[in-house]
Amino acid sequence: MTPYPGPGRHFEDLERSAGLQRYRIHAIPDESAARAIAQTALAEGKRVLWVVNTVDRCQHLARDFEQLGALCYHSRFTLRDRKERHTAVVAAFQSDKPTGGIIALTTQVCEMSLDLDADVLITELAPIPSLIQRMGRCNRHALDEANPGIVYCYAPESPLPYNPAEVEPARAFLTSLDGQAVSQLRLEDELDARTRQDPRRADTWIQFVEGPPWAAGGEEDLRDSHDFTVDAVLDCDLEQVLGLRRRHLPYDGFVLPVPRRHAGSSQCLGRALCVAPADHYDARFGFFQEPIHGRQT
Repeated sequence: MTPYPGPGRHFEDLERSAGLQRYRIHAIPDESAARAIAQTALAEGKRVLWVVNTVDRCQHLARDFEQLGALCYHSRFTLRDRKERHTAVVAAFQSDKPTGGIIALTTQVCEMSLDLDADVLITELAPIPSLIQRMGRCNRHALDEANPGIVYCYAPESPLPYNPAEVEPARAFLTSLDGQAVSQLRLEDELDARTRQDPRRADTWIQFVEGPPWAAGGEEDLRDSHDFTVDAVLDCDLEQVLGLRRRHLPYDGFVLPVPRRHAGSSQCLGRALCVAPADHYDARFGFFQEPIHGRQT
């Protein structure tokens, strides 16, 4: 007896899926153009994923789109809040749950952890593997070519946290795809060609050539800040954390990465953890570089 689907059928399905014209890619000039595109897509009831390269820009955009129900997701949340934000973002984009227009502002963390399906992807220019991973969050469950996911890409004013040499190949990559309907096979071919041109990048890029666009990357590869960060707890949570430590209970839900200049030492915590000011933190947007007013705890 031959199981259904057989091995050949499974391979054919994978091949067909990889060959679908899944995305239509457009280069756009700047963030201002991206804002207009996002507003139009939301008015049309689309699900919009906007990926930027730094936490600071993610927070800024999320606050600007707050009145439109924007969700914000990046690395600079307490672990408990980050889990809640992750759940909220994924739930909002569930393909079998129409919710009208929705927008999520996120960073490189989406390349590893977000299992979602956007109608529109807006992304800052980033290294080619990162762009492919981000595209994997758009039109992920495509069954045909009638409604491709729309991808818009623009270069931010600064390439940070990447260096220019990491981003420059992506400019040619984007130019070669601009205005075209593109399949996953085409993306893999483009990446493979650039890997052959620059063998030094092969070890970094090979997993993206061989894996699907939504392959999980490693946390160590994700940089959404050019600041050196350290683990800390907010000063408003310090007593609760100390109480949990005395009772040998877990307290990791209170821990978050903060820029080193905002972290202070605490004899009570020892060297493993620092203390950070709670007036920089909002549960909706994470830890800011400056104190914020009207914050939500």
